[in-house]
Amino acid sequence: MAMRIITGPESIQGSPEWLAWRQQGIGASEAPIIMGKSHYMTPYSLFKIKTGITLPAKPNPAQIRGHALEPKARIAYQQLTGNVVVPTTTEYVEIPFLRASLDGMTFHEDMIVEIKCPGAEAHQSALNGVVPACFADQCQQQLLLTGLQKMHYYSFDGEDGVLLEVVRNEARITEIITAASAFWDHVKSGTWSTDEWAAAAAEWIMANRAVEHAQETEKQARAILVSMLANDQSKREGSGVSVTRVVRKGAVDYEALLKQKGVDFTEEDMEAHRKASSESIKVSILKEAKETKAAPAAVASSVSNLAKAPAPSASKPVLETVEPRDEGFILTV
Repeated sequence: MAMRIITGPESIQGSPEWLAWRQQGIGASEAPIIMGKSHYMTPYSLFKIKTGITLPAKPNPAQIRGHALEPKARIAYQQLTGNVVVPTTTEYVEIPFLRASLDGMTFHEDMIVEIKCPGAEAHQSALNGVVPACFADQCQQQLLLTGLQKMHYYSFDGEDGVLLEVVRNEARITEIITAASAFWDHVKSGTWSTDEWAAAAAEWIMANRAVEHAQETEKQARAILVSMLANDQSKREGSGVSVTRVVRKGAVDYEALLKQKGVDFTEEDMEAHRKASSESIKVSILKEAKETKAAPAAVASSVSNLAKAPAPSASKPVLETVEPRDEGFILTV
């Protein structure tokens, strides 16, 4: 087996020691970012975190929910499969900067599980028999580290779960190693040697789309709340929210007022009383970028001496499988 199991304080997921260990490598959950499959972060954003230029963002509500549900989901998985699994922290012996914090591994080390408590769209994908593309590369990196031929993906909505089987994809693993090696070279040198403007632009486009999505979601939720405010109500409060009806006077048309009072003025008069100018910078998405809505590109690199994935462990059975499509693994149990 090509992995080394981490013990001691570094093995406790979420501890300061574990966070420091994770910062010194590429975790399996970061593989989709490097491969350009993440909806929430670009490779350039991750580079800035790994080099200490920026700090990691605080967990969002979805991440907090997923973390809180994970123990319940693990119990549900164990009851479904009969597998007793424990969280395990590992790194790859041949390429130590490749790492993984496994949600569960059996005591015989012959099966691992990736547990997700995702949003409705990702869970529906699992119900349809497809591992979402934003999680697929995470599974492949875990298979690389453990030397296994297959693993479980368990999607849990808080009450019910769906179990999928993911098979090892050697071609994709090679691509992950190639991109991860190139990315780690950037981190070690402290420079992003590709077009930094393009990287920064991709980062901003992703953030802008997240803001637009959040604004649209807020707009819809606001409309529902406002519709519940009766016409004779000026205010309604409850469940941590206040909805208040406010009536404001309209703006005064000073130009019309002055003309009505017989006060004439010219453009020159207006310019003479104009306040100091101010400067602003507008950043917008070009039409072609709006139309494509492409995901950020993966880290590109020529194949290095690390780019060839080692063969899986001889002690593991070789399975005949159908190569998964790029958008997800359509393998169910």
